[in-house]
Amino acid sequence: MILGGLIMGAALTGMATLWMTHQRVLRESRDRLMATFILQSEMERCLAQGFHSIPAVAAEDPQEVVTERTFGTTRGTNTTTTSFLTDVFFENNGDETMRRVWVTVTYEDSRHGLRTLELETFVFKNE
Repeated sequence: MILGGLIMGAALTGMATLWMTHQRVLRESRDRLMATFILQSEMERCLAQGFHSIPAVAAEDPQEVVTERTFGTTRGTNTTTTSFLTDVFFENNGDETMRRVWVTVTYEDSRHGLRTLELETFVFKNE
């Protein structure tokens, strides 16, 4: 009986630790997935604007996207808010026929601090 209680206590402690780790990793994965989605959307917007409009897109102020998630736990309901800051940069090559475009998304990670994702491509002049 005592041995069964010890085994059950150890198992419950291990499961609680595993559950908390799972929740933390799930939250970090959601933030990274959302940052990737915002990054791809912003790059698609740049490509849709075309070669000649890229300087105007890059001159815009950095955009902020705020997400809010509500989830339930055994202790009640929690709400977390994450802010994603996007910025677009470009540079011309020497003969003005190609532009290097890169988009960055910066957000705050609860464990690792400030995180930045970057996506880069080249856009050619269409004549």
